[in-house]
Amino acid sequence: MAGCNLGTPPDRALTCHEYYKKGVAAAKRKQYPQAIVAYKAAIALKPDYADAYYNMGIAHCNLKQYAREIAAYRKAVALKRDDAHAYYNMGVAHYKLKQYPQAVAAYKAAIALKPYYARAYLNMGAACAGLKRYTDAVAAFKAAIAFKPHYADAYHNMGVAHARLKQYPEAVDAYTKAVALKPDSARAYYNMGLAHYKLEQYGRAVAAYRKVLAIEPNHAEAYYNTGCAYGRLGRYPEALAAYGKAVAVESNYAEAYYNMGCAYGRLGRYAEALAAYKKAVAIEPDAALAYYGMGCAYDRLGRRAAAAAAYRQYLRVEPGGSPR
Repeated sequence: MAGCNLGTPPDRALTCHEYYKKGVAAAKRKQYPQAIVAYKAAIALKPDYADAYYNMGIAHCNLKQYAREIAAYRKAVALKRDDAHAYYNMGVAHYKLKQYPQAVAAYKAAIALKPYYARAYLNMGAACAGLKRYTDAVAAFKAAIAFKPHYADAYHNMGVAHARLKQYPEAVDAYTKAVALKPDSARAYYNMGLAHYKLEQYGRAVAAYRKVLAIEPNHAEAYYNTGCAYGRLGRYPEALAAYGKAVAVESNYAEAYYNMGCAYGRLGRYAEALAAYKKAVAIEPDAALAYYGMGCAYDRLGRRAAAAAAYRQYLRVEPGGSPR
């Protein structure tokens, strides 16, 4: 075969295809540096070996050498222009390098060759989101769903894009479809909770977070957000219970301690509020609002000098602020 060193056994050199096979075998053993050496040897004997460049790109990917991966795929598509998968993989590598315009261009090239390439549409949407082009992202996710109607990830990501556009009803609808297809998607339920909260649908937010916690019982943010939703509903004992679970999971959760202080204050339990605020500032010394809360709690407890000191701390962290 042209370009290959055939030689003669038993001392003959390996052919380009034999080097290629050695590369494939090394990659299967996850010996990616050895695989790259073999692919390079194959290419040295056959410079137009598109498959060797493609597989070399995959090996670089597994080594997280994304710039080298892209260079290999560029060689592959220069030799084999109809390789949609090479363009797709190039897009993934650009995305990992946060080179979102190049990622979009690569995915578009893949789609031009393979118009029904649902995953390329999905990833193009993610790259558009990386560029904060959320309307374009929604369009890409819709295209992915058109070719793959039961695409839970596309529905979820579309929900995120709608939320970024502050289109919260559309976000809820997308998340609802995502969890219908993938009932164990904690992140979809979590984001659904956020969207319901933005819509001031606090009871529905709590229900969504409960779904998260049924799947991931140690999800501190879900406990915290449950507390916030209960707080908005004026259900302060339930809010306290949720914040307590948040800090049980994540002991350095300053925001949870701060909100716990607020909930105690709403219940008139000022000594407990003060203790919670103190924990917040112990974790985050620049938590201005926690100092303000401490001042309020001291005031309610009749400790005026301590209240004044807490308000001064507030002003130190938040110059020009108004503690009253």
